[in-house]
Amino acid sequence: MRVKWLPVLFLGFALTALPGCKSKSDDAAIATNIKAKMFSEPTLKAANVDVSSKDGIVTLSGDVPDDSARLAAYKIASEETGVTKVNDQMTVQSAANVPPDQPAEQPAPAPAPEPKRERSRPRREPRTSQP
Repeated sequence: MRVKWLPVLFLGFALTALPGCKSKSDDAAIATNIKAKMFSEPTLKAANVDVSSKDGIVTLSGDVPDDSARLAAYKIASEETGVTKVNDQMTVQSAANVPPDQPAEQPAPAPAPEPKRERSRPRREPRTSQP
C-alpha cells in the first residue's frame, strides 16, 4: 500500500494553524465584547478607553474621569470570558494635569498684611487774628 503524503502533510499543517487563527478571532471578540459592555456602563460615558487583547491578556489604556470609572472598566474586562489577565494602563483625567512632585491641591498663599499707613493730615496754618 502506498500512502499519499501530500494530503497528510496538508492536514497536519491545517491542524497546527487552526489554534493560531482561533486565538486571533477570540482576541477580537473579547475586545469587542468588553467595548460593548463599557459603552453601556453609565460611569464610563465620559471615558476614553482603548481595549486591546492578545492571547487572553487585555490591556486597558486611555483616560477615565475618576477612580470609580477606572474600577468599573477593570471589573468589566476581568469578568469577560477568555480573559486571563488585565493590564491597567488607564489614567484619571484630574490627576493627569498635576505634576507628580506636587500635591493635587495646594492652599492659596495668605495675602501679606498691609503695613498700616498713618493718615497724613493737611497742615493747618495758625490762625492769625485780623483787626
